[in-house]
Amino acid sequence: MSQTQEYLFPSKEWADEWCKLLNGSKEYYEASKTAPWDSVVLVSTNVPEKVRATLIEMYKKGEAKADSVDFNSTAGAIKLNIKEGRCLGTEFHTDMSKVVGSLILEAPYDTWLKIIQGKLDVTVALLGGSIKIKKGSLTELARYTNAAVIMSNMSRKIKSKILA
Repeated sequence: MSQTQEYLFPSKEWADEWCKLLNGSKEYYEASKTAPWDSVVLVSTNVPEKVRATLIEMYKKGEAKADSVDFNSTAGAIKLNIKEGRCLGTEFHTDMSKVVGSLILEAPYDTWLKIIQGKLDVTVALLGGSIKIKKGSLTELARYTNAAVIMSNMSRKIKSKILA
């Protein structure tokens, strides 16, 4: 991880950095190597206008990448393509009609922000209903709580640029 590089949250570049960190973690590998999902999607709803406007401007200038863009969307989705404890790549979408995955978790932008800032525990958010399981099951997810905690901890290591 570059100590000087900041990554806008949420963005493809932020997701790519998260993927690199996960691949560098033996703990994550051990906790997730038997996970049944081939992808994990984190959908962020109610993305603030300032963040949306910045992302749109960055896309137009070619400074940011996205796999699908809907300039009118108030949501964004980070998709991690995973297999046997490894992150194989990422996707970033603002067009929610393009979002598919075997595990889809949805929460307001502020909830994800609190998690990556270390102000909210991911398991508390899941069990408390702040994070909704849109696809997948809580029972199956519960078997991989340790992997979710490690993913959350890895996200906190990213030097995140927060605009909200």
